[in-house]
Amino acid sequence: MQRPAARGLVALIVVAALGLPPRSARAQACSDQTVVQPRPIPLGVSGGGRLSRSFTRFGAVCCTGTLGALVESQNGLTQYVLSNSHVIGRVNRAVRGELIVQPGLVDQSPICMPRGAIGHAVARFSKSIRIRFQASGKTNAADAAIARVVRGDVSPDILDIGPINGTAVTDPSPLLNAPVQKRGRTSCLTAGTMTDVSTTVMVTYPRLCNEGFGTAIFDNQIMVTSPTAFIQPGDSGSLLLTTETCPRALGLLFAGNDTGTMAFANPIESVLSGLNVKIVGGCASATAAADLSTFTTGSTNASLLPAVAAETVAKVAAVKNRHVGELIGIPGVVGAGVGAADEPGKARIDVMVEKDTPETRAQIPAEYDGIPVHVIESGEITAW
Repeated sequence: MQRPAARGLVALIVVAALGLPPRSARAQACSDQTVVQPRPIPLGVSGGGRLSRSFTRFGAVCCTGTLGALVESQNGLTQYVLSNSHVIGRVNRAVRGELIVQPGLVDQSPICMPRGAIGHAVARFSKSIRIRFQASGKTNAADAAIARVVRGDVSPDILDIGPINGTAVTDPSPLLNAPVQKRGRTSCLTAGTMTDVSTTVMVTYPRLCNEGFGTAIFDNQIMVTSPTAFIQPGDSGSLLLTTETCPRALGLLFAGNDTGTMAFANPIESVLSGLNVKIVGGCASATAAADLSTFTTGSTNASLLPAVAAETVAKVAAVKNRHVGELIGIPGVVGAGVGAADEPGKARIDVMVEKDTPETRAQIPAEYDGIPVHVIESGEITAW
């Protein structure tokens, strides 16, 4: 069920009938991604660790997320499934060789036990980027992990999207305010807008499913917003993509607010470099890989110009970074990023708060070094 677990993965407590989270009203195509997929499986489907379960006095608890992309070693000899650490790596607790199953446990069994685990396995856990919780005094760049695929069991295509570009976006700043998409286990194919970059965000990892837990701070993240739910429990691990005919990877989604209208992704460059892998592509873009000043959407075939120059974003990000420590030290503040200002071509500092109250606003400056500060009510941010 979607609750009682405020979880980055769909979590099921086995004391009642399974109630899956509702599908997004903005969802476009929606294949049945929660069942066993024909091999080789596409990505953007239900999956997770075989040991992503725990037991309480109320019964068993199991979790499931999204298998996001196919990646490979730098020499191209070994392929891996890419997802979040909290989907296939049990948040710092998984060991090499643990089975990664498709579909995930929530979608396999009403008692959180894998059916025919070997037959459902598509990969074995290899490594993850360690998540450092707030108590350590350190911040994070990515919530990401890889699992070595069973030969022939995984396709590079994304369900309902198809092949993607093997060249990822190394710097998302030029695409601030651009349309984006993702394909996830729960809300399927959804569209949103990349409204903030260089975002610092505090993310809650609940105590569930035999995984590490606590509050972790992530730096230099991407924020996506949508009028309706862009991300829901179980969508963690989805690849954030451009809307080009041959989409490029922008990030790896890992967290969101309670309504799902605000989502957070690790920049894909931080993910790939942290794991020393590269995207396995299946198509080529008509736009030069290094040219992000314009790109063509698959739906409208229209060129989109960036709202703010990358140089402007970098300058505002530098100001934000100088003051972010004091901002997230304010009670109720959960993040700060760089977004497009109301004035064309300008950028601002966006501050996310759990609840927008006069008491909280009174502690947040109206500007920093001449850069306007804008307050956004986000609610709590949870690893989804």
